[in-house]
Amino acid sequence: MAAKAVDAVTRRPGNWKDHPHRHEIATILTSRVHRRSVRSGHASKRDSHARSVSFSWRAFDDPQPRQPGHAGVGRAGAMTFRLRCSIVAVLALVSTGCSVQDLVVRRVADAAAEEASVFASESDVALAGAAIPAALKANEALLVRQPTHRGLLLSAARGFTQYAYAFVQLPADELEAADLQGAYRERQRALRLYQRARDYGLRGLRLDGIAQTEALRRAPATALAAMGPADAELLYWTAAAWAAAVSIAKYDPQWLAALPIVEALAARADALAPDLDRGALQVFLISFETSRPGATAGSLVQARERFRKAVRLSQGRQAAPFVALAEAVAERHGEPAEFDDLLRSARAVDPDATPEWRLSNHIAQRRARWLSTQKDLFFPE
Repeated sequence: MAAKAVDAVTRRPGNWKDHPHRHEIATILTSRVHRRSVRSGHASKRDSHARSVSFSWRAFDDPQPRQPGHAGVGRAGAMTFRLRCSIVAVLALVSTGCSVQDLVVRRVADAAAEEASVFASESDVALAGAAIPAALKANEALLVRQPTHRGLLLSAARGFTQYAYAFVQLPADELEAADLQGAYRERQRALRLYQRARDYGLRGLRLDGIAQTEALRRAPATALAAMGPADAELLYWTAAAWAAAVSIAKYDPQWLAALPIVEALAARADALAPDLDRGALQVFLISFETSRPGATAGSLVQARERFRKAVRLSQGRQAAPFVALAEAVAERHGEPAEFDDLLRSARAVDPDATPEWRLSNHIAQRRARWLSTQKDLFFPE
């Protein structure tokens, strides 16, 4: 019965949305398209995706009423232009072997990789902290289908690093005075998140294979020599995640042994794009270079130079450079007056002046307020 209805569709135009056998008609039409493509040698291994394409019932409606003597279109005579286009699209997908799902996932992946600004401009820190995990898991779900998508890998490396720092590690520091064990658990959680971020970064840099890992371990600078400007952001976030993990697991020899790799990643990023993200890389280097083993007086001079550069690049509209220098230099080297001045400057930044830094400024200012409450511990009389 449905087969007869299909024949009627191809002979006479009309509105078939309410036909009692409309589902069977769509199935038979799709099957016919597939059989024709097989006979013509155009079927692919993924033709099951083409067979699953659903027909729109609007395709069976004529865009305009037929006039007497109006000529048919193509072999089907009365088949509408819209239906022909649908079949051509199906045949094209079959002949090229494209998967509809892969095309959709790729488009979604491209869009998701560029949506960091949605959270960056958020003014409600708690709302961002509650929403970001879902976005990170959605990113990982897309990576299952697009495992080599560099935009997604960068987004994952950046996103897990930022989330671990802002919403796990910093709250753990604030918790420590009241709940030492709770703070330890949260820091271990942050360590695992940093490790995940680092692994995504290495994947994005194509350094996750056994041979690449061994080369990176033996001669980090040589292994990274081929990296170009397009790799700078991944180098930065991989280094940041790895350095943060080492700072938590600093008593573990295996993590400490990775410091030369972290140093090489950061140095390569600095060589390729020193102005990255208007000073973000310089802020990271302030903390990293002054906290690593073997830091010298020259490291302090370099840190202050990086601070001035970061402030200049951000035009003084980021709180992070002031907080970084307060912790890395003023606190560690006993400069309470400078410590106060830097934290005061951080709190004075207007978070709304630059929307794309709004969330990071709120987080840095929260850190500045907490550090101010710890001054008596940092500078005992």
